[in-house]
Amino acid sequence: MAPRGGATSAECIGLLDIGSSKVVCAIANVARGSAGDRRVTEVIGIGYQKSRGMRGGFVGNLDDAESAVRSAVSQAEQSAGVTIESAVSTVSCGRIQSQRFHAHVPLAREPVSQTHVDRLRDAAEGYARRGGRMLMHCNRIDFGLDGHFGIWEPHGLRGERLTGSYHAIGGDEGPIRNLGAVISRCLLGCDALVPAPIASALAVTSPDERELGVLVIDFGGGTTSYAEYFAGRLVDCGVLPYGGELVTYDLARRLGASISEAERIKTLYGSMVGAQSDADAQISYMTGLGGQTRERGGPDGRTSGGGVAYTNRALVHDVVRGRILRQIDSFWSRQLEMAAADGGDWDAPNLVLTGGGSQVAALATVVQQRFGVPVRLGSPAPFAVGAENLSAPQFAAVAGLARCLPQAQTSRVGKRRAPSDGKPFRAMPQSARPEYRSTAPSEGRPGVNSGPGLPTGAQGAGRPLSGRAASPTGYLSRVARWVRDAF
Repeated sequence: MAPRGGATSAECIGLLDIGSSKVVCAIANVARGSAGDRRVTEVIGIGYQKSRGMRGGFVGNLDDAESAVRSAVSQAEQSAGVTIESAVSTVSCGRIQSQRFHAHVPLAREPVSQTHVDRLRDAAEGYARRGGRMLMHCNRIDFGLDGHFGIWEPHGLRGERLTGSYHAIGGDEGPIRNLGAVISRCLLGCDALVPAPIASALAVTSPDERELGVLVIDFGGGTTSYAEYFAGRLVDCGVLPYGGELVTYDLARRLGASISEAERIKTLYGSMVGAQSDADAQISYMTGLGGQTRERGGPDGRTSGGGVAYTNRALVHDVVRGRILRQIDSFWSRQLEMAAADGGDWDAPNLVLTGGGSQVAALATVVQQRFGVPVRLGSPAPFAVGAENLSAPQFAAVAGLARCLPQAQTSRVGKRRAPSDGKPFRAMPQSARPEYRSTAPSEGRPGVNSGPGLPTGAQGAGRPLSGRAASPTGYLSRVARWVRDAF
């Protein structure tokens, strides 16, 4: 990146969160460490746009999704005064699910060596890729020797059989490729794709919480994601295809209001706890019937002329509370069933709720009373200069990307070709950041990619805008560079 005024050049990268309700792009300065890793030092630009072309985390319309992403990136470039070449993006599509399994290797009474550990790792990665699923992340939980687990460093130990306990995250390749196509159509390289629940969890929890055990639930607009940590290791992760949009749709159908009006009512008056006075507290709204009045007798509300309708807070409370509790109960039952399928009970850890849907009044209190576990609301902790604007719960995913930066790749700034092979990205590195790196030296290599032949995106870089608006300049400059390099 070359900032305005001829200041000392620095490397920058885009942090991109493409969700069902919003698209957020943050541009950050990055410092490179002695070991080749990168860390965010300053957030210099933020772009925010309403999402289009996305439903439940999946790409439904490439043109609309591209337009929303390009607008968010251009807004961030205008704010930062640079253009970016690549980004790290979250991913919540493709039925992301995790699995835990064991890999074994015989020792023949030899001491454990690096060769045995490598064979375990290769076996685990091969097993996780079965069925054609794209492997996005694979981490070791611990080692076992002759059935005794809890070993962190097995090198030099003797036994009959070495066992590795692994956790892997996979997704359907097609939807993930479609998300990569959206980024590629914006003429951006993608350094890595990070599962959204991991990014959110790293943003709102501390290392101590992850060591003691914590479950982070991110209530988004179109999806609900979760990530569970224990002993500092990621042990469970997934994305569910429902979110806060269902609450909005319930209100819109119940009140006969437009979706925008229902969203406004949910934001202003939605609560998990009611009061006796709610039945008398009236709320006015516009009906969604093209200005026609609609009779809504009884507790649902009543109308007056001009398409203005009235309801009360008790009705809003019942709709909001009912839908959210059904979603939480469904998730809780799913966790208990999975634990029972594994042959044990699920010892629920502390809960951290984040995301835009977590801001419903009294949500943490109701969840704690319902399930009997400590619950708190989580907001991203400050991680760099200028990151204060990303401290709200709805920005947890994009803030967590700053903790998941891949190692820098060697490339020439301004010489990136637009991806033409349909493979514009790679999966997230396993050892992206210190919080993510396994403590054993044998696990310190770059993490699992989704397969061979995936080209690496260019490292983050930018160029000055010379005082012109970033919206046309950033996009057109990328087109010009692509045409120049291609021909």
